[in-house]
Amino acid sequence: MNQNELIELAKHAGSIEYVRPLTPPEEPPVVISFRLSEKSLETFAKLVAEKERQACAEIARRIGNSWAEDAILARGQTC
Repeated sequence: MNQNELIELAKHAGSIEYVRPLTPPEEPPVVISFRLSEKSLETFAKLVAEKERQACAEIARRIGNSWAEDAILARGQTC
């Protein structure tokens, strides 16, 4: 997961008030205001965990291990 993906997850979790894009576009955005509450931190952590589970499940799928893929994805159902 790269910095831009983490910033997007933080925005989705309600942790970032405003992000000012830089030019050139390949540069990461600058966080202008960051608000951290217990709820937004918990939401952010859940989003990061889900993204990591999806990446791990994709690796299991690529190597043909459907049992591992199912087990990884099931972790998200119990958390």
